[in-house]
Amino acid sequence: FPVTITSNGLGENEASYSPGRDTIDVHPSLLTNPANLKRTLLHEIQHAIQRREDFEGGANLEAATKRLKELHPDWSKDKIEAEAWMDYQRTYGEAEARLSERNYELTDEELSEVLPEERMTTPETIQ
Repeated sequence: FPVTITSNGLGENEASYSPGRDTIDVHPSLLTNPANLKRTLLHEIQHAIQRREDFEGGANLEAATKRLKELHPDWSKDKIEAEAWMDYQRTYGEAEARLSERNYELTDEELSEVLPEERMTTPETIQ
């Protein structure tokens, strides 16, 4: 997968997969922390795989925020941001990508002990 180092459109320590360009964009700040860079790349590569395999993909927090503003003009900014974050976290594609991040730290034995679906985190499973 082509990876572009850019701060254009990204905050510090952020990355994103662009399906239209089939490219992963990485903020330069991630280069200073190899472990975080590796987790982030695994997350974004999972989104690229989801697209290639026609699985449910990742979400876009900005799009979720915009949609909720349109649907609920009476909601406060804080409520919209909180609900948008929950919507983002609930998508299967994001949960699967977070799982990819965590799996690389597990041993083969740990991976075989629990089904992947049982290791996935969504807002309902995070306490």
